[in-house]
Amino acid sequence: MKLFFFYKYLIIKEKNIYNYDTSEWSDSGKESWKEHFETTYYLKYNIEKSLYALNKILQSKIDYSDFSNRSVYYHFYIDNVLNAIGHIKRRFYNNNIKNKNRIDRNRKEYSYEYASENGKIICRYPNINNIEIRHFAEHIDEYNEKLIDNKIFNGTFNVIYRGMNNKIRKELLNSEKQQNNLLNIITKEYTVLKIDKNNNIIKCTINLVKLKKELEEMQKINNKIWGYLNNKN
Repeated sequence: MKLFFFYKYLIIKEKNIYNYDTSEWSDSGKESWKEHFETTYYLKYNIEKSLYALNKILQSKIDYSDFSNRSVYYHFYIDNVLNAIGHIKRRFYNNNIKNKNRIDRNRKEYSYEYASENGKIICRYPNINNIEIRHFAEHIDEYNEKLIDNKIFNGTFNVIYRGMNNKIRKELLNSEKQQNNLLNIITKEYTVLKIDKNNNIIKCTINLVKLKKELEEMQKINNKIWGYLNNKN
């Protein structure tokens, strides 16, 4: 009975879209309740997944007894963060989706981009939108091969944390021997090195605190839409 009621309710609400600016609902006339529900659920899942992993990274005391060492613990959770935000971003930019109305609706509901006073288009979620970081994680073998070929590969994943060996910390922060995959718990930043087609070194950094704030902002919107679709509001 609950499933039937849920199905019936969604049919009634199929044309409504959330307005970020007014926090109200409007009749778009083009929405499919099935796709709207599917999108909202997977955004909800990946937002929760990324926030859970971020909290595991940012908490002051960690328990890495399930892993071989501290670095593997952090590597596991940062990979989960990157995987989740990659799935989130594809809900706002995806050239493989035939129905572009889906992408347009998502961008409107979450106000993914907005125009500044001088007309410049600004992304409201720049850390989620950091495509370079995500590409590095997805194609790490290819990028590392380029780094090795160019003789600038200085290790795999490394982490800087309070109380670590001071000599090792200085070596990891040595500008002449840059790390290609480094999580700095002290500054709350994750940095990777990439090489472009012209063999230029590109340093990409994502701020984990700012990323968390972006995810929490997106989660507030997602919760409103999720609650609406489930007839809770």
